[in-house]
Amino acid sequence: MKNVNMEISRDKLPRLIFIFLILILFLRVTPVLAKSESQTELWEKGNSYCLQAKWRSAIATFDKLLKKYPNTTYVEAYFWIGYSYIQIGKYQEGISRLYNFARKYPSNNYTPQALFKIGETYETKLKKYDRAMSAYGDVAKRYPGSAVSVPAAQNQALILQQRKKDYKSAEKVLAKSKQIAANQGLSTGNIYIGRANRRMKFIRENSDYNYKPLSLFMDGISLEEDRRWNEAAGVYSIILKKYPGANIVDDALYRRIRCLVRMKKYSKAKKEAKSFLKDYPSSKYKNNVQWILKEAVKKSEFLQRRLRLYFV
Repeated sequence: MKNVNMEISRDKLPRLIFIFLILILFLRVTPVLAKSESQTELWEKGNSYCLQAKWRSAIATFDKLLKKYPNTTYVEAYFWIGYSYIQIGKYQEGISRLYNFARKYPSNNYTPQALFKIGETYETKLKKYDRAMSAYGDVAKRYPGSAVSVPAAQNQALILQQRKKDYKSAEKVLAKSKQIAANQGLSTGNIYIGRANRRMKFIRENSDYNYKPLSLFMDGISLEEDRRWNEAAGVYSIILKKYPGANIVDDALYRRIRCLVRMKKYSKAKKEAKSFLKDYPSSKYKNNVQWILKEAVKKSEFLQRRLRLYFV
């Protein structure tokens, strides 16, 4: 019996040795295979992660590319690392990486986009408007032929208009954005030229009372962006009470009605919508207010039914 067991063990021994050798070979070859990734493969892999919004994996892959191939031709990896950091909420790290990329490769096609992204991050995420203005200004001044130069100039104008209440400067920058667009050969029907024209017209039309109602209106919009509906509605009420003859009054009332709907104050929204349609029958917001009135009536009736059921 003992001999039989020894025989079986001897039979198994060659298989065990074979498996052991395969394992050794695999362990030795695997690192070599990992290191054999070319810079093109790493670049494409990083891009794939970006397309899937797997930003941390993109950072790790592009970092690997740059460390393994310090003289790589895929220098845009620096841009995507900065961009990815911003996407995961590490704004300062992302801005720093993008600035370094822009300084190191001023002639790269991605550089205007890097500066634009810096401006956008300062404006929308960090609320540092002077720094945003500076980054946008660099795009418009240094790269007037780039695709992002026109929106950069228009974002500058929006900061001047909405945050700094400097309407004359905003008009000048909007005019500049139109000139940049014209120099790029964009048609007069282009979306950016149309936007510039609308904004310039809006500022000019609401320059009455030395821009004071317009300034309050911009405050209301900023509060809305922060989802502070009640405060925004209060600001619009000040315009209605203090400057009833201002050109922007129907805009303010329309915005106030929207805030009331946001706060689910449907009965009040319904009442003010009726007043709007009576007082401003020719307003450009007429159709919108009619729709809001219709929805507010439905929702207020629904709430009343719920309350009746609740208190029965």
